[in-house]
Amino acid sequence: MVSKKLTIHSLEDPEHPNIHLSKQNSEALFFSKIPLDIRLRIYDYAVAYDGFIIPVQVKPRSNKFVWDSRQHRSFKPPKALSGANVPPLTVVLLGRTCRRIYAELEAWPVFYRVNTFLFDTSNIIPYLAAITPERRRAIQHIDLNGLVDRITVWPPIKTAWGIPLSQYSKMQHHIMTLLAQCSNLREVRLNVRIPLRMLEENILKLGSELPDLIRQPQEIPLLLNRHYLRLNLVMIPGPRDFILGDPTSDLPSSLRLPGHLGPMDIIPAVTKIHEAILENIRRFNHEHDRLEVIDHAASQAQLLDAIKYADLYFAGEDRIHLDPYNTVVQGPVSSRTRRKSHSVDHKLGTIERKVPTFTIDGLLTWDYGSYTVEQIVWDQLQESEVNCGLRRKRSVRPTGSDLCWVPLRAMMTRVGQKSLQEWYKAQIDPSPDLEGQLQLMYDTPSPHDVMKIVDVRIAIRDDHGADSPSRESKKVLGEWKRLVARWARHLATLQRRVADKRSKEEKAKEKKAEKKEVKKKEAKGKKAPKATGSGGK
Repeated sequence: MVSKKLTIHSLEDPEHPNIHLSKQNSEALFFSKIPLDIRLRIYDYAVAYDGFIIPVQVKPRSNKFVWDSRQHRSFKPPKALSGANVPPLTVVLLGRTCRRIYAELEAWPVFYRVNTFLFDTSNIIPYLAAITPERRRAIQHIDLNGLVDRITVWPPIKTAWGIPLSQYSKMQHHIMTLLAQCSNLREVRLNVRIPLRMLEENILKLGSELPDLIRQPQEIPLLLNRHYLRLNLVMIPGPRDFILGDPTSDLPSSLRLPGHLGPMDIIPAVTKIHEAILENIRRFNHEHDRLEVIDHAASQAQLLDAIKYADLYFAGEDRIHLDPYNTVVQGPVSSRTRRKSHSVDHKLGTIERKVPTFTIDGLLTWDYGSYTVEQIVWDQLQESEVNCGLRRKRSVRPTGSDLCWVPLRAMMTRVGQKSLQEWYKAQIDPSPDLEGQLQLMYDTPSPHDVMKIVDVRIAIRDDHGADSPSRESKKVLGEWKRLVARWARHLATLQRRVADKRSKEEKAKEKKAEKKEVKKKEAKGKKAPKATGSGGK
């Protein structure tokens, strides 16, 4: 009989607005006639996916992930992180059916128990830190890429069992800490990619180094000496993978190499690794105390360090509180005051800081690079004022309505002036439409107009709000003066080229008209009748 568990969403809460729906769900035949243990078996078959679950973080520091159905040999990041082109998993669709099924899938995370997760060094730590402890404990099968790609088989990198000491030792420690929380873990398959042209050399090197590391005592937190370790030799290019450490396989008889490689003496080295892993499994089974073997690998302090290393806004441990807004009212007064300017984006699992568009002085607060200047025009109501049309770079399909219009004075920050100068420089670039570009320059407020309307030195201030030294002011003025001169030169060049173009067009029209007139006269002369004499013979 399956024991009852506490879930975040209480179905018996009389204050919940959908309590009547929960009562109706409980009366359905699926819940009233089928026992819970049978329902969980049904969920097992329903949520199982025939492939790898590849978690992809939707945004940095987010605890939300989408899944991707890449092949396990593909190491390229997915093109779209939104998941819009990937159909939702069955577990997601089931969770949307009713509150009762959602609560059961939450309390008994069968999805994590029956599926195989494919990780690499970029997503294993964030994902294991983002899910709740209950879901972590349910995971049984993991495939891991990236860690052993940099193993000693790829000289000249100095490594410790497969992770370079200088770069990966801390990451390895945090991975081991989080894997230690997966108390029901049965298999972690490390995918080792080996090019066929270096096969014999690399296999012999593995055979001489790995068995001793695999036989290390369980008290030493290494991934290679865990009972759930399996090594998957991925030959590149090659149609076959060879799993070392699988008790059901007779490795030497299954290890067949492509015929064009010729004879290789690698079977003893491969067998040595295979037997070392099997010996480790037998040693673990003999101890009959899985929790004691696993728990020593990570303390609570180490777990907190690993979660901190994941750098998430909301870790899995924070999601177990019944109040989803619990963290907002905790901490000292100063922290709660600062949090008032933040908002939680529940769809992305991130905290967004609420930044006003303008400062108290009316200056734009947007960061450089977060927007582009699209237009600079004269104000239709006040002819002496100038407005700037800005577009935030987050707009996927730009339209005219996406433009945000701000007065020129709001752009008088150092960042705003840089964006204005870049826009003016882009207008100076050569264009095949000479007349169109000239008309645009006539209609557009020039850099000289900008300097007459506002004081460009307003953007140069120190931390205390005082005016900057004259040296910095001169630098800003110099940038604008050079831009004014460049704009004037380009305008004069355009005027000359347009005038030359129009002059040539007028001359061409005159010549064409002259030719047309000549042809008319010739045609008239040919059509005139010949004169005849009036006298007789």
